Amino acid sequence: MSKQSFEYLLEKYLSGKCNAEEKKVVEQWFELVGNDSKIPTTEPEWNHVKDRMWSRIHKGATPITKPVSIWRKQSFRLAIAASITILLGLGIYFNYVLNTQNHLIISEYAGVVTQENATNKIIALKLEDGSVIKLHPKAILSYPKHFLADKREVTLKGNAFFDIKRNPNKPFMVLCGETITKVLGTSFLIKSDLSSKIQVEVKTGKVSVYEKGASNPKENGVVLTPNEKVVYFDEDNHFVTGLVEKPEVLVTVKDKINFDFRNARLSEVLQKFKDAYGIEIFLEDEKIANCTFTGDLNAMPIYNQLDFLCQTLNANYQIKGTDIIVSGRGCF
Repeated sequence: MSKQSFEYLLEKYLSGKCNAEEKKVVEQWFELVGNDSKIPTTEPEWNHVKDRMWSRIHKGATPITKPVSIWRKQSFRLAIAASITILLGLGIYFNYVLNTQNHLIISEYAGVVTQENATNKIIALKLEDGSVIKLHPKAILSYPKHFLADKREVTLKGNAFFDIKRNPNKPFMVLCGETITKVLGTSFLIKSDLSSKIQVEVKTGKVSVYEKGASNPKENGVVLTPNEKVVYFDEDNHFVTGLVEKPEVLVTVKDKINFDFRNARLSEVLQKFKDAYGIEIFLEDEKIANCTFTGDLNAMPIYNQLDFLCQTLNANYQIKGTDIIVSGRGCF
Protein backbone atom coordinates (compact mmCIF):
# COMPACT_ATOMS: atom_id res chain seq x y z
CA MET A 1 0.00 0.00 0.00
CA SER A 2 1.28 3.48 -0.87
CA LYS A 3 1.23 6.25 1.71
CA GLN A 4 -1.11 8.22 -0.56
CA SER A 5 -3.62 5.33 -0.45
CA PHE A 6 -3.23 5.15 3.33
CA GLU A 7 -3.94 8.86 3.83
CA TYR A 8 -6.84 8.87 1.37
CA LEU A 9 -8.54 5.89 3.03
CA LEU A 10 -7.95 7.34 6.51
CA GLU A 11 -9.51 10.62 5.42
CA LYS A 12 -12.54 8.76 4.05
CA TYR A 13 -12.96 6.84 7.30
CA LEU A 14 -12.83 9.92 9.52
CA SER A 15 -15.46 11.62 7.34
CA GLY A 16 -17.72 8.54 7.47
CA LYS A 17 -17.50 7.75 3.74
CA CYS A 18 -15.93 4.27 3.81
CA ASN A 19 -17.78 1.19 2.64
CA ALA A 20 -17.87 -1.93 4.85
CA GLU A 21 -14.62 -3.43 3.53
CA GLU A 22 -12.70 -0.15 3.79
CA LYS A 23 -14.05 0.47 7.30
CA LYS A 24 -12.81 -2.93 8.42
CA VAL A 25 -9.34 -2.18 7.06
CA VAL A 26 -9.02 1.19 8.82
CA GLU A 27 -10.28 -0.18 12.13
CA GLN A 28 -7.48 -2.75 11.95
CA TRP A 29 -5.06 0.15 11.57
CA PHE A 30 -6.42 1.80 14.72
CA GLU A 31 -5.87 -1.46 16.59
CA LEU A 32 -2.17 -1.21 15.74
CA VAL A 33 -1.77 1.95 17.85
CA GLY A 34 -4.93 2.10 19.95
CA ASN A 35 -3.64 0.72 23.23
CA ASP A 36 -0.63 2.94 23.78
CA SER A 37 -1.39 6.19 21.98
CA LYS A 38 -2.47 9.44 23.53
CA ILE A 39 -5.68 10.86 22.05
CA PRO A 40 -4.47 13.67 19.72
CA THR A 41 -5.74 17.18 20.42
CA THR A 42 -3.23 19.17 18.39
CA GLU A 43 -1.94 18.90 14.84
CA PRO A 44 1.55 17.64 15.91
CA GLU A 45 -0.04 14.97 18.12
CA TRP A 46 -2.33 13.81 15.30
CA ASN A 47 0.58 13.70 12.86
CA HIS A 48 2.51 11.61 15.39
CA VAL A 49 -0.34 9.07 15.66
CA LYS A 50 -0.72 8.97 11.89
CA ASP A 51 3.03 8.48 11.39
CA ARG A 52 3.13 5.65 13.94
CA MET A 53 0.17 3.99 12.26
CA TRP A 54 1.78 4.24 8.82
CA SER A 55 5.11 2.99 10.18
CA ARG A 56 3.53 -0.16 11.59
CA ILE A 57 1.54 -0.80 8.40
CA HIS A 58 4.64 -0.27 6.27
CA LYS A 59 6.60 -2.75 8.41
CA GLY A 60 3.88 -5.35 7.99
CA ALA A 61 2.69 -5.28 11.60
CA THR A 62 -0.43 -7.21 12.59
CA PRO A 63 -3.19 -5.91 14.88
CA ILE A 64 -2.64 -6.18 18.63
CA THR A 65 -3.58 -9.67 19.78
CA LYS A 66 -4.43 -9.13 23.42
CA PRO A 67 -8.14 -8.53 24.12
CA VAL A 68 -9.33 -4.97 23.58
CA SER A 69 -12.92 -4.06 24.34
CA ILE A 70 -15.15 -2.89 21.51
CA TRP A 71 -15.86 0.22 23.59
CA ARG A 72 -12.13 0.96 23.82
CA LYS A 73 -11.65 0.63 20.06
CA GLN A 74 -14.68 2.73 19.29
CA SER A 75 -13.87 5.42 21.82
CA PHE A 76 -10.33 5.79 20.47
CA ARG A 77 -11.58 6.06 16.89
CA LEU A 78 -14.32 8.54 17.83
CA ALA A 79 -11.88 10.58 19.91
CA ILE A 80 -9.50 10.86 16.97
CA ALA A 81 -12.36 11.87 14.67
CA ALA A 82 -13.44 14.49 17.22
CA SER A 83 -9.90 15.82 17.53
CA ILE A 84 -9.70 16.19 13.75
CA THR A 85 -12.93 18.19 13.82
CA ILE A 86 -11.48 20.48 16.49
CA LEU A 87 -8.28 21.00 14.51
CA LEU A 88 -10.24 21.81 11.37
CA GLY A 89 -12.36 24.23 13.39
CA LEU A 90 -9.17 26.04 14.38
CA GLY A 91 -8.39 26.52 10.71
CA ILE A 92 -5.71 23.83 10.46
CA TYR A 93 -5.74 22.09 7.09
CA PHE A 94 -4.17 18.70 6.42
CA ASN A 95 -2.69 18.31 2.94
CA TYR A 96 -3.07 14.93 1.25
CA VAL A 97 -0.76 15.21 -1.75
CA LEU A 98 -1.06 12.61 -4.52
CA ASN A 99 2.04 11.02 -6.03
CA THR A 100 2.99 12.97 -9.17
CA GLN A 101 5.27 10.35 -10.68
CA ASN A 102 4.33 9.15 -14.16
CA HIS A 103 2.73 5.81 -13.26
CA LEU A 104 -0.35 4.08 -11.89
CA ILE A 105 -0.17 3.42 -8.14
CA ILE A 106 -1.74 0.09 -7.23
CA SER A 107 -2.13 -1.13 -3.67
CA GLU A 108 -4.06 -3.87 -1.93
CA TYR A 109 -4.89 -4.35 1.72
CA ALA A 110 -7.35 -6.82 3.30
CA GLY A 111 -9.01 -7.55 -0.04
CA VAL A 112 -9.50 -3.89 -1.03
CA VAL A 113 -7.66 -2.71 -4.14
CA THR A 114 -6.89 0.99 -4.60
CA GLN A 115 -5.68 2.37 -7.91
CA GLU A 116 -4.47 5.94 -8.32
CA ASN A 117 -3.78 7.49 -11.71
CA ALA A 118 -0.62 9.51 -11.11
CA THR A 119 -0.05 10.01 -14.84
CA ASN A 120 -1.17 12.84 -17.10
CA LYS A 121 -3.28 10.59 -19.33
CA ILE A 122 -6.40 8.42 -19.05
CA ILE A 123 -5.71 4.81 -17.99
CA ALA A 124 -8.10 1.90 -18.66
CA LEU A 125 -8.65 -0.65 -15.88
CA LYS A 126 -10.49 -3.95 -16.23
CA LEU A 127 -12.34 -5.41 -13.24
CA GLU A 128 -12.96 -9.10 -12.56
CA ASP A 129 -16.51 -8.89 -13.97
CA GLY A 130 -15.27 -7.59 -17.33
CA SER A 131 -16.24 -3.96 -16.69
CA VAL A 132 -13.79 -1.36 -18.00
CA ILE A 133 -13.09 1.89 -16.16
CA LYS A 134 -11.12 4.72 -17.73
CA LEU A 135 -9.48 6.53 -14.84
CA HIS A 136 -8.66 10.18 -15.51
CA PRO A 137 -5.48 11.83 -14.18
CA LYS A 138 -5.40 12.24 -10.36
CA ALA A 139 -8.46 9.98 -9.94
CA ILE A 140 -8.55 7.24 -7.28
CA LEU A 141 -10.66 4.08 -7.49
CA SER A 142 -11.15 1.59 -4.63
CA TYR A 143 -12.93 -1.75 -5.01
CA PRO A 144 -12.94 -5.24 -3.47
CA LYS A 145 -10.68 -7.79 -5.12
CA HIS A 146 -13.75 -10.01 -5.37
CA PHE A 147 -17.26 -8.53 -5.58
CA LEU A 148 -20.02 -9.65 -3.20
CA ALA A 149 -22.66 -12.10 -4.43
CA ASP A 150 -25.44 -9.51 -4.72
CA LYS A 151 -23.70 -6.30 -5.82
CA ARG A 152 -20.60 -4.74 -7.38
CA GLU A 153 -19.54 -1.68 -5.39
CA VAL A 154 -16.63 0.71 -6.00
CA THR A 155 -15.61 4.10 -4.62
CA LEU A 156 -14.40 6.95 -6.82
CA LYS A 157 -12.59 10.19 -6.13
CA GLY A 158 -12.01 12.28 -9.26
CA ASN A 159 -13.16 11.66 -12.84
CA ALA A 160 -13.72 8.32 -14.56
CA PHE A 161 -15.65 6.82 -17.46
CA PHE A 162 -17.40 3.52 -16.71
CA ASP A 163 -18.30 0.84 -19.26
CA ILE A 164 -20.14 -1.70 -17.13
CA LYS A 165 -20.65 -5.35 -18.02
CA ARG A 166 -24.37 -6.07 -17.79
CA ASN A 167 -25.54 -8.30 -14.95
CA PRO A 168 -29.26 -7.91 -14.01
CA ASN A 169 -28.72 -9.94 -10.83
CA LYS A 170 -25.77 -7.93 -9.59
CA PRO A 171 -26.13 -4.13 -9.86
CA PHE A 172 -23.00 -2.00 -10.17
CA MET A 173 -22.76 0.93 -7.76
CA VAL A 174 -20.31 3.82 -7.69
CA LEU A 175 -19.96 5.68 -4.39
CA CYS A 176 -18.73 9.20 -5.06
CA GLY A 177 -18.93 11.94 -2.44
CA GLU A 178 -22.51 12.00 -1.14
CA THR A 179 -23.96 10.23 -4.19
CA ILE A 180 -24.51 6.67 -5.37
CA THR A 181 -24.74 5.89 -9.09
CA LYS A 182 -26.46 2.54 -9.71
CA VAL A 183 -26.63 0.61 -12.99
CA LEU A 184 -27.12 -2.91 -14.30
CA GLY A 185 -25.00 -2.51 -17.41
CA THR A 186 -24.31 0.76 -19.21
CA SER A 187 -21.65 3.41 -19.86
CA PHE A 188 -21.37 6.78 -18.16
CA LEU A 189 -18.95 9.47 -16.99
CA ILE A 190 -18.61 10.75 -13.42
CA LYS A 191 -16.90 14.06 -12.68
CA SER A 192 -16.17 14.73 -9.02
CA ASP A 193 -13.26 17.14 -9.18
CA LEU A 194 -15.67 20.05 -9.47
CA SER A 195 -15.96 22.41 -6.51
CA SER A 196 -18.77 21.07 -4.27
CA LYS A 197 -20.43 19.38 -7.28
CA ILE A 198 -20.67 15.87 -8.68
CA GLN A 199 -21.72 15.36 -12.29
CA VAL A 200 -22.92 12.18 -14.00
CA GLU A 201 -23.26 11.97 -17.80
CA VAL A 202 -24.83 8.97 -19.55
CA LYS A 203 -23.59 7.57 -22.86
CA THR A 204 -25.56 4.32 -23.09
CA GLY A 205 -28.27 2.57 -21.08
CA LYS A 206 -30.08 3.83 -18.00
CA VAL A 207 -28.51 5.19 -14.81
CA SER A 208 -29.99 5.91 -11.38
CA VAL A 209 -28.32 8.58 -9.22
CA TYR A 210 -29.34 9.28 -5.64
CA GLU A 211 -28.02 10.52 -2.29
CA LYS A 212 -26.33 8.18 0.16
CA GLY A 213 -28.76 7.15 2.85
CA ALA A 214 -31.83 8.04 0.76
CA SER A 215 -34.87 6.25 2.19
CA ASN A 216 -36.43 5.97 -1.27
CA PRO A 217 -33.87 6.28 -4.10
CA LYS A 218 -36.61 6.31 -6.76
CA GLU A 219 -38.25 9.38 -5.24
CA ASN A 220 -35.12 11.09 -3.88
CA GLY A 221 -32.93 10.63 -6.95
CA VAL A 222 -33.01 10.86 -10.73
CA VAL A 223 -32.99 8.37 -13.61
CA LEU A 224 -30.91 9.32 -16.65
CA THR A 225 -30.89 8.05 -20.23
CA PRO A 226 -28.31 8.62 -23.01
CA ASN A 227 -27.18 12.23 -23.57
CA GLU A 228 -28.61 13.33 -20.22
CA LYS A 229 -26.65 14.52 -17.20
CA VAL A 230 -27.26 15.46 -13.60
CA VAL A 231 -25.30 17.75 -11.30
CA TYR A 232 -25.47 17.19 -7.55
CA PHE A 233 -24.79 20.25 -5.38
CA ASP A 234 -23.26 19.45 -1.98
CA GLU A 235 -24.20 22.74 -0.33
CA ASP A 236 -27.96 22.28 -0.48
CA ASN A 237 -28.20 18.60 -1.44
CA HIS A 238 -30.16 18.91 -4.65
CA PHE A 239 -29.99 17.58 -8.22
CA VAL A 240 -30.23 19.57 -11.47
CA THR A 241 -30.75 17.64 -14.71
CA GLY A 242 -29.86 18.72 -18.23
CA LEU A 243 -28.32 17.63 -21.52
CA VAL A 244 -24.65 16.81 -21.96
CA GLU A 245 -22.49 19.43 -23.64
CA LYS A 246 -22.11 17.45 -26.87
CA PRO A 247 -24.96 14.95 -27.40
CA GLU A 248 -24.01 12.03 -29.66
CA VAL A 249 -26.06 9.81 -31.95
CA LEU A 250 -27.16 6.69 -30.05
CA VAL A 251 -24.95 3.66 -30.57
CA THR A 252 -27.98 1.53 -31.48
CA VAL A 253 -28.92 3.68 -34.49
CA LYS A 254 -25.57 5.21 -35.46
CA ASP A 255 -25.28 3.28 -38.75
CA LYS A 256 -28.93 3.75 -39.72
CA ILE A 257 -29.43 7.52 -39.40
CA ASN A 258 -29.23 9.86 -42.40
CA PHE A 259 -29.66 13.60 -41.88
CA ASP A 260 -29.96 14.48 -45.60
CA PHE A 261 -33.46 15.96 -46.00
CA ARG A 262 -35.43 16.84 -49.16
CA ASN A 263 -38.65 18.83 -48.70
CA ALA A 264 -39.14 17.18 -45.31
CA ARG A 265 -41.73 18.52 -42.89
CA LEU A 266 -40.29 20.06 -39.72
CA SER A 267 -42.14 17.52 -37.60
CA GLU A 268 -40.42 14.72 -39.55
CA VAL A 269 -36.99 16.32 -39.15
CA LEU A 270 -37.44 16.70 -35.39
CA GLN A 271 -38.66 13.11 -35.09
CA LYS A 272 -35.45 12.01 -36.83
CA PHE A 273 -33.47 14.00 -34.23
CA LYS A 274 -35.41 12.38 -31.39
CA ASP A 275 -34.75 8.90 -32.76
CA ALA A 276 -31.08 9.66 -33.32
CA TYR A 277 -30.22 11.29 -29.99
CA GLY A 278 -32.87 9.94 -27.62
CA ILE A 279 -33.76 13.51 -26.66
CA GLU A 280 -37.30 14.82 -26.28
CA ILE A 281 -37.93 17.65 -28.77
CA PHE A 282 -41.22 19.54 -28.74
CA LEU A 283 -42.88 22.10 -31.00
CA GLU A 284 -44.20 25.05 -29.03
CA ASP A 285 -46.64 25.90 -31.84
CA GLU A 286 -47.98 23.23 -34.18
CA LYS A 287 -48.49 25.79 -36.96
CA ILE A 288 -44.84 25.40 -37.97
CA ALA A 289 -45.00 21.59 -38.01
CA ASN A 290 -45.65 21.52 -41.77
CA CYS A 291 -42.85 23.93 -42.74
CA THR A 292 -40.52 22.08 -45.12
CA PHE A 293 -36.74 21.83 -45.01
CA THR A 294 -34.14 20.81 -47.57
CA GLY A 295 -30.51 20.39 -46.56
CA ASP A 296 -27.74 17.98 -45.58
CA LEU A 297 -27.11 18.04 -41.82
CA ASN A 298 -24.80 15.04 -41.73
CA ALA A 299 -21.41 15.48 -40.05
CA MET A 300 -22.81 18.23 -37.79
CA PRO A 301 -23.29 18.02 -34.01
CA ILE A 302 -26.89 18.39 -32.92
CA TYR A 303 -26.73 22.02 -31.81
CA ASN A 304 -25.25 23.04 -35.17
CA GLN A 305 -27.98 21.04 -36.88
CA LEU A 306 -30.63 22.88 -34.89
CA ASP A 307 -29.00 26.26 -35.55
CA PHE A 308 -28.99 25.64 -39.32
CA LEU A 309 -32.52 24.25 -39.31
CA CYS A 310 -33.97 27.12 -37.28
CA GLN A 311 -32.21 29.82 -39.30
CA THR A 312 -33.62 28.31 -42.49
CA LEU A 313 -37.18 28.17 -41.15
CA ASN A 314 -37.16 31.43 -39.17
CA ALA A 315 -37.51 29.48 -35.93
CA ASN A 316 -35.77 29.30 -32.55
CA TYR A 317 -35.00 26.62 -30.00
CA GLN A 318 -34.18 26.54 -26.31
CA ILE A 319 -33.07 23.84 -23.91
CA LYS A 320 -35.19 23.27 -20.80
CA GLY A 321 -33.78 20.61 -18.53
CA THR A 322 -33.47 17.49 -20.66
CA ASP A 323 -35.89 18.73 -23.34
CA ILE A 324 -35.53 20.93 -26.43
CA ILE A 325 -38.36 23.33 -27.34
CA VAL A 326 -38.65 24.63 -30.92
CA SER A 327 -40.76 27.73 -31.61
CA GLY A 328 -41.46 29.97 -34.59
CA ARG A 329 -43.87 32.43 -36.17
CA GLY A 330 -44.61 30.38 -39.26
CA CYS A 331 -43.01 29.35 -42.54
CA PHE A 332 -41.29 31.79 -44.89
